[in-house]
Formats: sequence, structure tokens, C-alpha cells
Amino acid sequence: MGSNVAPPYANAYMAHFEDTLIYAHNLFRTHSVLWKRFIDDIFCIWKGDFASLETFFHFLKTSWPGLDFTMTHHSNQISFLDTLVMKDDHGNLSTDLLYILS
Repeated sequence: MGSNVAPPYANAYMAHFEDTLIYAHNLFRTHSVLWKRFIDDIFCIWKGDFASLETFFHFLKTSWPGLDFTMTHHSNQISFLDTLVMKDDHGNLSTDLLYILS
């Protein structure tokens, strides 16, 4: 994001995308427990099965020209930005800084 106006423009663009397509989608309303976005990075907690997640992801990838989505998923922990989000056996979430050793 080289320009000073790039982050606000990306936020507005993604907000329009969410308002237009995401929030009204049946799979999103049924299975998404949490949807948080930082500019163009999205963190989502999905309560549906993997098949419904794949279907929703396919919808994301094919619904809006110019946007390209990638998905990383795991049932117990995942990294988001510089944070590691972990779920314990009781479903409680905790976070830690993500350490990457080079």
C-alpha cells in the first residue's frame, strides 16, 4: 500500500464488498460466528463443517472481479497478522505474539 490514500480506499472497497455480498449470504449468516477485517486481512470463526466453509470460500473467490482471496484454516490455532490465536478444549480463545525465527 504505497500511497497515503490506499488504506482508506481499500477499507471503503472492502466495506462495500461486505455490505453488498457477504453479510446477506445464507452460509455467512448461518455459520460465521466472528468476522473481523483489518484493511484486506480477514479473521473469521466458522461454526459450520468444512464443506460449507469451502462452498463459502468458493463464493468469495468468484463473486467479485479484482479481489483474490486465500484461506488458511485450522481447528485449534491460526496466525492472523502478527498474532497467534489459539482455541483450548473448552472453546476459549487466547492470543500470543507470533514468533517467526529465521
